[in-house]
This record gives sequence, structure tokens and C-alpha cells, in this order.
Amino acid sequence: MFAIKAINKQNTVDCEIVERLMCEHRIMEMATDAHHPFLTNMFASFQTKLHACFVMEYAAGGDLLTHSKGRALH
Repeated sequence: MFAIKAINKQNTVDCEIVERLMCEHRIMEMATDAHHPFLTNMFASFQTKLHACFVMEYAAGGDLLTHSKGRALH
């Protein structure tokens, strides 16, 4: 199973949001390269005219950004 996280580019006009997105991408790349046991692997990333997308292995529970902000559901 795969999960595709699609981020609407129109909502990422703010420089801070763009930087968070790029940071998440770098973290996912590093975790995948290191075969990190607690983070999902990112198989690809791409963008369309309207979206930036991450293709990752499926894992229930939310995305990294949500958990890194401490808003994870317990």
C-alpha cells in the first residue's frame, strides 16, 4: 500500500509554510536513506501545477508535521 500526501500549492504562499514543507521533505529523504525503523519511507516526490506530492508507504496515524507540532491524537 502507498499513501500520497498532496499539498495544495495555493495554500503554501507563505514562506514559513514553504520552508516547513521543504523541511518535511528533507526529513523524509534522510529517514528513507537511513532505513529509519520508526518513520515511513518516502518512495518519490513530485509536483503538478496545483500540488506538491509525497509518495510514501502507508501508515495509519497522521503525518509528520502534525506529530512534530504536538497535535497528535492519543
